[in-house]
Amino acid sequence: MGLQQITAFFKWCTVINGAILIAAVIGIALVPEIAYRVHGRMFEIPPENIGTALYLLVGMFKVMWLVFNVTPFATLLILQNRRAGATAATPA
Repeated sequence: MGLQQITAFFKWCTVINGAILIAAVIGIALVPEIAYRVHGRMFEIPPENIGTALYLLVGMFKVMWLVFNVTPFATLLILQNRRAGATAATPA
């Protein structure tokens, strides 16, 4: 598997997981009653703690998205650009 394929893989991981993160934030912000009802039943969390739990869930997802998707993708882009620059600078 080449550098370009791995970069494409991480690009789509970043886009898809970013869209899931944005959808979760919008869903929790626009329709908090449904999120509270669903998560309260699933995990038997008292209503006064559901907001904190959802905030922590979204925060952890964001950190994991940054660490496992955005950082590798940015690193691969840097490596790809350096490799392209190195091959262009090499005399034929």
